[in-house]
Amino acid sequence: MFGINILYFFLCQCLKDNSWIDVFWGFCFIEPIVGLLVLKLVRGDDIPIRCYLILGMVTLWGVRLALHIGCRHKGEDFRYQDMRNRWMADGKNTYYCNAFGYIFMMQGFFSLVANAACLYTVILSPNSVLKWTDYAGLAVWVIGFVIEVSGDMSLRA
Repeated sequence: MFGINILYFFLCQCLKDNSWIDVFWGFCFIEPIVGLLVLKLVRGDDIPIRCYLILGMVTLWGVRLALHIGCRHKGEDFRYQDMRNRWMADGKNTYYCNAFGYIFMMQGFFSLVANAACLYTVILSPNSVLKWTDYAGLAVWVIGFVIEVSGDMSLRA
């Protein structure tokens, strides 16, 4: 996750727009799950259906969020502009160090914390059939996803 956010840091510095990290935020939840599944495949481990279910739900949510934020992106957000201006007052080195640490590395860390339950499940799921708790979790996810999509549509309107 941190390696990917380092790449995002360099991309955003080239674009002179740190607010692209907000668009990438949704992908920050998908990437570690994909990495874990690739690791399982490389090791020759079986991948339980629960892991694919989690990947599907997180991917739908992450792509929806990235599209929602990306479609509204019209340039660097005023909060990032303010940070840039404050940090640049102390020189470019201060700006780059602060942007790297406070924006990109912290965003990577917080995405891992928020995604911990999914990562834990992908890492430790036994190879078994889905249980009633999996279906209950899917139902809660569907309700939440519908509410978020409705909220997105309200914001657009």
